Amino acid sequence: WKKRWFVLSGNTLNYYADNTCKTLKGTIQLSPEYEINRYPQCKKQPAFSINTFNRLYQIVAPNEVEINEWIQVLNKAKLKSSSNDKVTLDDFDVKITIGKGAYGKVTLVQNKFDHKYYALKSLNKKLLQENDLIERTLRERDTLMKIHSPFLVSAHYSFQTDTHIFLAQDFMPGGELFSRMAQVDIIDEEQVKKYMAMLILGVGELHSAGIIHRDLKPENILFDEKGYLKISDFGLVQFEIKKQN
Repeated sequence: WKKRWFVLSGNTLNYYADNTCKTLKGTIQLSPEYEINRYPQCKKQPAFSINTFNRLYQIVAPNEVEINEWIQVLNKAKLKSSSNDKVTLDDFDVKITIGKGAYGKVTLVQNKFDHKYYALKSLNKKLLQENDLIERTLRERDTLMKIHSPFLVSAHYSFQTDTHIFLAQDFMPGGELFSRMAQVDIIDEEQVKKYMAMLILGVGELHSAGIIHRDLKPENILFDEKGYLKISDFGLVQFEIKKQN
């Protein structure tokens, strides 16, 4: 038995070596035909199985509550595999507006499917086109969807309508580092060391993927509900950077 950290995105279940999500060990592309049920035959309990017909995955959950939640969520997720069943705005309950900008707004939403909260960024296509920002928006979307790290804001869903582009990102309720710096005279040195360590890991994750942020500043560093930092705003990133260039 090996410990694995599972991350569900849409109908794709990725599993990693640990919760840093740096070493991807495998992917299960869920399908309506797959059987996901309790697995009493497993030596360890509580356990459930994912039967892909080519392989039987046996997964042990920490407790009864979590195993029931996993089975319920995964069985819903597998129904999302049809290409005609894409994520739309109707899949979210809109709560409140948490930010407005020149080209759109950010709202707090809850996914009706996995019940998780996201910061849903909506961008007006007409305004983006008028200001020649289509390429920048696509860079940001591609980075958010590609990179998954504890210290980088990620997007879990991307979709569009005739008038808007939508990105469902990590909800970061702790606000910006810029605001926190303005609220205090001095930040404790030990806390600064922790912040710097998280930033270095986040930047390192980008660099390992050949990406340079190019706009790292306190306004683009956000806090989650536990006080951990994540780097955001990838509109100016540069891709395919190698050591020689």
